[in-house]
Amino acid sequence: MAKDWKVVIDDTGGPYPTEPGHYRVMISGDSESIDGHTIYSFEDYEAWVWFNEPDEDGNPSMVAQHDEEIETVLAWFGPVSIPACDCFA
Repeated sequence: MAKDWKVVIDDTGGPYPTEPGHYRVMISGDSESIDGHTIYSFEDYEAWVWFNEPDEDGNPSMVAQHDEEIETVLAWFGPVSIPACDCFA
């Protein structure tokens, strides 16, 4: 069964995954400028996250697989099954 990327619609706050697991997400980039001078600018990028089951209000909870806090998810794909490494067995 083919899976598609799901776009998150900002004004509705969803749809977000309802099933826990590993997901690939597109994350909004960020930039900062002062008086027209760009301090930094990062394009949108992809990362791995673990989505937990939504809370009782249906709000998603995720843990990033990198050290940067995720503020805005633009789209998600998954869940993706990642097998355990038996490379050295």
